[in-house]
This record gives sequence, structure tokens and C-alpha cells, in this order.
Amino acid sequence: EDYMWYVAKGIDQLYAWADEDKIIWNIIEASNIRSPDRKVTPKQLQSQVWMSLIHGSKGIVYFVHSFYPTTVPSSLLNDPPLLEAVTEVNNRIHSMAPILNSPNKNELVTVTSSKKDVPISYMVKEYEGSIYIFSIGMRNDSTEGSFETVKINEDYEVEVLYEGRTLSAVKGKFTDSFSPYEVHIYKIDKK
Repeated sequence: EDYMWYVAKGIDQLYAWADEDKIIWNIIEASNIRSPDRKVTPKQLQSQVWMSLIHGSKGIVYFVHSFYPTTVPSSLLNDPPLLEAVTEVNNRIHSMAPILNSPNKNELVTVTSSKKDVPISYMVKEYEGSIYIFSIGMRNDSTEGSFETVKINEDYEVEVLYEGRTLSAVKGKFTDSFSPYEVHIYKIDKK
């Protein structure tokens, strides 16, 4: 759990090594693989998927095999909590596909973390008159993120998607708390 951020580091390295026209997908563990006592949690699985997408992965493959105590090629289907997590994140990605497939617009927003050793990764999209910020705390520690929209210097409401809450931006700036590896997706309606 202290090194989940290596998923994003691996994607970054693949992009550094690959030609610009290469499409990168990555694999997310969705089983206990070899240990009956230790496996990815639903929250960890979803965090790894979002950090993958934020860092540029164009697709996700789930590793669903378990090899202990016997080989089960589709162990995910026998694990209701993990199956529910995969289903939820896949449905979210599918519903947001037009946004996720639009060009990155990271130049529209700046993000800083209150803790230097807990970076916040983010990806910004502009789609049908709204700005979307996909963000994640990248360490097994909490932090606070400060967000600033570059060209919107007024007060506005920020919808935190899938969390049932809003934030108030003052003169284009807002803050939010991140627990370890927590994902937040923000929507800002441009005026």
C-alpha cells in the first residue's frame, strides 16, 4: 500500500520510453494472486485505475487469476466486493468516456499539495462547456490540495462528482482534503 504510486510511475516510464504514437494500457491486480491473507482492497483497486488514467493509460486490463490454494482463472467472479468495485469503476469510466477521450487541458488549472512529500496528480479536460479535474493523492498519507483555474478569476461552485457535495471557489481558487490515495473528480461549469 505504500507503493501503489508505482503504478503511475510505470506508466510515466513507458511513455518516456515509447514513441509518441504508442498507446499504453496497464494491468491492475483484481485478485489475491498467491496470498490468501493479502489482496487488493476495492478502494485500492479503484485508486490504481484512476491514477492509471490520470497518468495517461488508454485502457485497463484486470488480472483476475488466483493461484493459491488452487488455481482459479476467474477468481474475481467469486469475490463480490472486488467485483462490485471493478463494475463501479468500469461504469464510471464508460459514462465519462467522451470526457476522458477529449484532449488534455492541464494548462487550465494549477494544483499544489500542502505536503511536499504527498503529490497530487491531476488531469484536466474541457468538454461541452465544463472543466473536469480528475485528481488523486499519490501517497499513503493525507494532504490538502489547492486548485486554481487559470482563466476564471471569479467565484463559482465546484461539483465534486460521485460524492454528493460541492465546494466554493473564491476568485478561481478552492481547496479539498485527500485521504491516502483518494480520488476526486471536479466539474466546473464555465460561465
